[in-house]
Amino acid sequence: MMDQGECPEKGHANSGPEKGREQGGGGEGLSSGRDRRAIGAPGGDAILDAGIGAQFPHQEPAAQGQRGHQQQSRQGGFRWPRFVWPRFLCSFSHVCASPFASMATPVDRPRRARAIRRMWGVRFKVSRFGRAWRVVAVVMALSASACATPAAPADPPPPTPPPGRITDQGFTTSDGVRLHYLEAGPTRAQTIVLVPGWAMPAWIFRPQITALATHWHVVALDPRGQGESDTPATGYDPTRRGRDIGELIAATSKQPVLLLGWSLGVLDSLAYVHGAGDAHIAGLVLVDNSIGEEPAPRPRPRPPGTIPPPRPVPYDVRMAAFVRAMFRTPQTEVYLNQLTRAALHLPEFASRRLLSYPVPRSYWKEAVYSTTKPVLYIVRPGLAAQAHNLALHHPAAEIAVFNDAGHALFVDEADRFNALVADFAQRRIWPDSPK
Repeated sequence: MMDQGECPEKGHANSGPEKGREQGGGGEGLSSGRDRRAIGAPGGDAILDAGIGAQFPHQEPAAQGQRGHQQQSRQGGFRWPRFVWPRFLCSFSHVCASPFASMATPVDRPRRARAIRRMWGVRFKVSRFGRAWRVVAVVMALSASACATPAAPADPPPPTPPPGRITDQGFTTSDGVRLHYLEAGPTRAQTIVLVPGWAMPAWIFRPQITALATHWHVVALDPRGQGESDTPATGYDPTRRGRDIGELIAATSKQPVLLLGWSLGVLDSLAYVHGAGDAHIAGLVLVDNSIGEEPAPRPRPRPPGTIPPPRPVPYDVRMAAFVRAMFRTPQTEVYLNQLTRAALHLPEFASRRLLSYPVPRSYWKEAVYSTTKPVLYIVRPGLAAQAHNLALHHPAAEIAVFNDAGHALFVDEADRFNALVADFAQRRIWPDSPK
């Protein structure tokens, strides 16, 4: 509404085509000093709305004085607001005009065009109700614009973690055990699965995960009872442990994987091949354990002069000694203590079962020779004879001997080990993969 006492135009409303003259030359108006047509609204003149392209009738301005204006308001009269539409909303006139069509009086197009050209130099007093109508029309115009905009393309898939970033993952086996694994590298690349040895956690392979994840998708398993996986009462036998590896492969890769096992992980990997075949593996890397080939490993003789301890050694003491004996190169006390605590996650009853698999040596040999996929056998000198026999009899086998490393040779000589596995993967497993 306009403030009382302010009116840009003065004059009488006409219902015919006569021209009215603007009075009170000091005021502001749509037709300041010019002729215009009065719209035939009962008892009032009209304002041309440039944005909607229609005229809004309102009550006769203050020609009758302030008292007449208040009397009109008390009688329930309604005066339409005066406001100017921004230029860009003119393009949406076909959207905004329809809601007000019943309120507006048609205007011939030439006069509408002249009013649009004149409107930018004219100021109007905008009432509170005018601002409300302007907001409504702007919202309707923007809504129409949004409806006309083509739908945005679907969001791209989330990016894979950076190669150096290692994440914690998990899955549930078919017998309801939650197994934990570490994952790194691009998930769309070919997959390398790492299986640790007796009582060891997956993170002992951290140097390998970091190095290999620059080219491949790397998954390191915490077998049942080890690392951060569950410790069930059953399942510590080669058949179930091999099935766990198969279910891990199914959960992490749609393509055949390069399966790498170390120590007891060698036997678990061969148990998987023995039970499920080699359809889901692209190759094998077997690290420092017997594979049933000849000659059989000899038990270590007791050093002369030593006697058995009078009572059993506590489990934690034996585990700490085992961890320290795995390395030839010095490791920090912090690292050795962390590894010992992780190894003690394996219950003692389960540790005994894992060391006494109820199968003959021929079980492992049958699994190795049942596959035609490439095999890399990495050992220390104590198993060098088995390695040479494997290379002699298996057409797809390669061997490597680490003479100056401990049982955890991939930690003692990490750079050499990583280069050996990467070369084997690029040359024998995935020769077409990017270097």
